Amino acid sequence: MDILSLFQKKKSKPSLNKYIYIFCILTILVAPLNAQVKTTLILENKAQAIEYLPKNFSPKKKYPLIIALHGMGQTSNSAFQKWKPVADNLNAILLCPKGSNFTQGYTRTPIDDRKTFVDLYNTMKKKYQINESESILAGFSRGGNFAIETGILYPETFKNIICIFGFFNKGIEKKITQKDYSSSNFYSITGNGDFTQDSLNFGKTQFDKHKIRNYLKTYSTINHDYPPNFLSTIKKVKKWFDE
Repeated sequence: MDILSLFQKKKSKPSLNKYIYIFCILTILVAPLNAQVKTTLILENKAQAIEYLPKNFSPKKKYPLIIALHGMGQTSNSAFQKWKPVADNLNAILLCPKGSNFTQGYTRTPIDDRKTFVDLYNTMKKKYQINESESILAGFSRGGNFAIETGILYPETFKNIICIFGFFNKGIEKKITQKDYSSSNFYSITGNGDFTQDSLNFGKTQFDKHKIRNYLKTYSTINHDYPPNFLSTIKKVKKWFDE
């Protein structure tokens, strides 16, 4: 039975049940216009990522894109749960890639996940209108390592980098050659006494040496965890990006 047929019967009035039926159908038709959509994006090389669109998403509008990388032993859903409130607040599209190795998370070989992030970003640009200057590549722990490395290798794609308790792996500084980092921003977070502290301090010296805009925040109260008041922290980082 379609909706119009309810009104085409003569000499009878629609019953209350029919009104309820019509209301339910209309609700289903309208709901997707306002619903937030969480799906799985799969590339040709089988790389996967959780894709999340803002409430009241419109294909005519530009949105920032947040690509959030999980830590070792974690999942893309771990990153999604942590970054979803941030994406909601910033009205951003959220993408949480799954590491290609279950144990290590993200890898450089045989699959280079850093290149996969570029492919994911370009795929999102084809699907949606992305505000590139406001977009962010962020990672926690091992995801933080890869956020820094990807930002160094592909500054033309990723300009705003957040590393949360990740490493600046020695050797990657040698890649800082013949690249334009004039639009790059690297924001790193560590804790006093955390095993990432020395590495990120070394990273800061390398960024400073090459005159790449960067900031290192060292917490005295937490070690190897997301900062407290995470949304407030990211909003402060974003403000620093925009300065």
